[in-house]
Amino acid sequence: MTVPFDQALLEQGVGVDMAIKLYDDGIISLGKAAKLAGLGQEAFMQVLGAMAIPVVRYPSTDVADEVRSFLESITPP
Repeated sequence: MTVPFDQALLEQGVGVDMAIKLYDDGIISLGKAAKLAGLGQEAFMQVLGAMAIPVVRYPSTDVADEVRSFLESITPP
């Protein structure tokens, strides 16, 4: 099976690569990156996952605060 290497294929690949790079660098949001790539958000998230790029970026300090708040909320007074 052969895949024709034409302008449309080139543009799509470049758009996806650019979207991945801009998203990974934190320059654009997930939604904007998906749109730039010409994909829906779910499809773009799958591309990111295949490349081991995290979709959710949650600073460790925020996670620690959330866990602490949760534990306080379930601990009886």
